[in-house]
Amino acid sequence: MKRLALFIALFIVLAGAGIWYGVRSSGVTFDDVGALWRLPVATLVALGVLCVLFYVADMFRYRFVGRAVGVHVPWRATLDATIANFFFSWITPGAALGAPAAIVMLGRRGVPWDAAALIAFGKSLTGTAVLILLAFVVMALGLGPELDGGTLAVFTTGIGFVAAMLLVPIVGAIWPAASLRLIARLEAWLLRRKRGHKLSVRFCAGLRSAVERLAKLRTGGKLTPMLILLAHLANLGVLVAIATLLAHSFGAASIPHAIGISTVYAAFTYVAPTPGGAGISEAVGPAFYGSILSAHDAVVVVLLFRALTFYLHIVVGTIYLGIVGGTRQILERRKA
Repeated sequence: MKRLALFIALFIVLAGAGIWYGVRSSGVTFDDVGALWRLPVATLVALGVLCVLFYVADMFRYRFVGRAVGVHVPWRATLDATIANFFFSWITPGAALGAPAAIVMLGRRGVPWDAAALIAFGKSLTGTAVLILLAFVVMALGLGPELDGGTLAVFTTGIGFVAAMLLVPIVGAIWPAASLRLIARLEAWLLRRKRGHKLSVRFCAGLRSAVERLAKLRTGGKLTPMLILLAHLANLGVLVAIATLLAHSFGAASIPHAIGISTVYAAFTYVAPTPGGAGISEAVGPAFYGSILSAHDAVVVVLLFRALTFYLHIVVGTIYLGIVGGTRQILERRKA
């Protein structure tokens, strides 16, 4: 449990540093913290509904990925997995404990362990791939943010690395036999080098496992991949809608640009190198939303968005997991 406390402390410190930087550089005051409650009642209701729908859409993702591998995932299992996945994804670097947390919670609710691993992995990998693809499309259409050099470097490096890591298993799942042969040849070539044998074996084993797992998602019929894609789009659409509604409420006139910027910002928070994008995501509000909002309002929008998503998920996860349990098992599974 000490590791969990350290993860949470790291998130709080990084997020606090990012908030401090954003507040200091934009003139945001403590009075602005209550800006959310000064929004129209209809807006608050809409935000509340969207926050709930974000959980519901993620639960459907587990159901549809389970269907793809021929496993029924009970609704209670999807709820447990969703809450645990959000909580551990946001407090660990690279969302390292997100999928293991979902695996444990699915397994605790009766989903076979091998299927739970496949479902959690498949949902996480394909969902991230869809978000990154959407970000690329938005930027290609000219609807993305006007990023400065430093922010653009962090974004393109992170999104490029993640995209490359996702591309191999996804393409491999389409042509699994040929991909496995290529991985075998790559492993043989790497092992002929003088150094890095252990790392090479682990790297190729990870690629091989990813290809084999994703290939199994194709066994659910032609309709299932479409259902998974629709569930991903619904989940990410809700996330973007929260940010877009906040931006519009604080003066963003162009809804298409607000949607585009919010999509790219969401992708940025996912690929940022810190736990849950903490610190960096809070500090870059003006860099992303500066073309449609003042620096002050951009920081307020980003902080409110983070509060309604990442911070809220951590609070909900802390309470819920404290009631249903599973935290120790998740940490022990990761350690093993």
